[in-house]
Amino acid sequence: MQVLAATFANEHTARTVEAELRRRYELGPSDIDVAARGTAGAEDSHAVVLAGRFLEDRIGDVRAIVEELGGEIVAVVDERWTKPRSNITQRASSLPRGH
Repeated sequence: MQVLAATFANEHTARTVEAELRRRYELGPSDIDVAARGTAGAEDSHAVVLAGRFLEDRIGDVRAIVEELGGEIVAVVDERWTKPRSNITQRASSLPRGH
């Protein structure tokens, strides 16, 4: 799976793209979402983020849909990069504390 994130100028456009992607790819409730981006009060021409997880062979089509409808792709990463690395946390907690 790949995670794609894109920014949009407004929530309405981002929600339109979200609905199209949900319909086209039969996405589940936790597969895609839209949220406000950035710092409160900051002017930004792309103030809304859409992020979703997609099968790798669909990323090209998803990119085309997002860009065609006014989105700017800001990231495409392997889904594994978005998961916590618990083995590192476990190893760090087992190290002796400094004196």
